[in-house]
Amino acid sequence: MTQGRPAAGRVRTGGGTPATASPAPDASAPLRPQPPHTPNAAG
Repeated sequence: MTQGRPAAGRVRTGGGTPATASPAPDASAPLRPQPPHTPNAAG
């Protein structure tokens, strides 16, 4: 259980980092189709 918790935390942290940076690229999202795809896959 201890291992499962850290593992999930790492995955969430990884997705959280891009999500936090997503807000900024969001404005460029319409110009760049890559940003929207990244958040979708992470979501």
